[in-house]
Amino acid sequence: MANNPISTFGLTTTSQPYRSSMLTDGTCRIIHDVPRWIGASTAAQTYGLTYDQVVQAVMMGIVRGSETGMGMLVNPVDIEANLDRIRSFSQYSKKELAARHRHNVRRRLRERLAFRCPRCGKKVYPLDSYVFEGILMGDVDYGGAREDLVIQHYFHVHTDYEKDHQDVDKRLRPEEVYEATKGKFQSFKSLIE
Repeated sequence: MANNPISTFGLTTTSQPYRSSMLTDGTCRIIHDVPRWIGASTAAQTYGLTYDQVVQAVMMGIVRGSETGMGMLVNPVDIEANLDRIRSFSQYSKKELAARHRHNVRRRLRERLAFRCPRCGKKVYPLDSYVFEGILMGDVDYGGAREDLVIQHYFHVHTDYEKDHQDVDKRLRPEEVYEATKGKFQSFKSLIE
């Protein structure tokens, strides 16, 4: 049987949606080959595309696709038939490019702020905090933020800061406790006990 181009949903493909098989009695049986649909990410990996290119092709109607609760399914026959056209699309959307740029800026800043602690030998990175966000926005000085990170690491890891911080009596004199409790207690420990 000849491999004639067929039109499906306005798309021209050269693959046949069926094949025929000759039976022993001389009759012909048509076997429908329904292509197995694959996930958009799998299609991107298989055909050397980006996810955004596959989504663009579906949005333009070049590739049949179906959005499921778990992701997008696409027809691989349509992708194969229009591969050159799909490859000509931009690899990343403006939104994806902006997200990649934002991630790279944050990663580089995090690397610049990181330091290796001479006491424990660990590389310490800043967490997402107000200080980190302040540096990104230009509200906080870089040098001061790095110094704060070193001091915070030292206090939290190499001292009894957490335990001492919770012990109020170490921070307040008995006269201050007495004043704060209006003469009832000289120690907050006695209040708790």
